[in-house]
Amino acid sequence: MDIRQLQSVRTGQEVAAFLRERIACGEWGVGYRLPAQRQLASELGVGRQAVRQGI
Repeated sequence: MDIRQLQSVRTGQEVAAFLRERIACGEWGVGYRLPAQRQLASELGVGRQAVRQGI
């Protein structure tokens, strides 16, 4: 595994943690539709691949 793959995995895990946090704090409740991948990527400053991994 090269450094880019490691960074991608770590970034995907960070996106997943962000999503879990939003759900846990109640900001995104039952039935809430997640923002589009592009919107999440822009908001978090990551690529869409990281968002897909996080989801």
